[in-house]
Amino acid sequence: MLIGELLTVALVVSAKRSDSRDWHWKSVLPTVAGTFYFLLISFDATPNAMAPAALTDTLQVAAITWQIVAKLALGRAFGLLPANRGLVTSGPYRWL
Repeated sequence: MLIGELLTVALVVSAKRSDSRDWHWKSVLPTVAGTFYFLLISFDATPNAMAPAALTDTLQVAAITWQIVAKLALGRAFGLLPANRGLVTSGPYRWL
């Protein structure tokens, strides 16, 4: 997770500049919520999952790996607020 978050910071800092960003509250609110949601989550070690730990751990590692691959494919086109930073058609985005 640390690698994924450090990558996010690096991509935000190095993102392509855009002439316009969407500063409407309908864009800003989900951006802020998605950025700081983790502050509302309890990370206690109480095992209360309905699935085996091996399954949930594998799923979490796969999801974080996919997140990192997707961010790397976006490169400097990554940004938090909606803006035209170019169209990415490589990596996982070739299917969208």
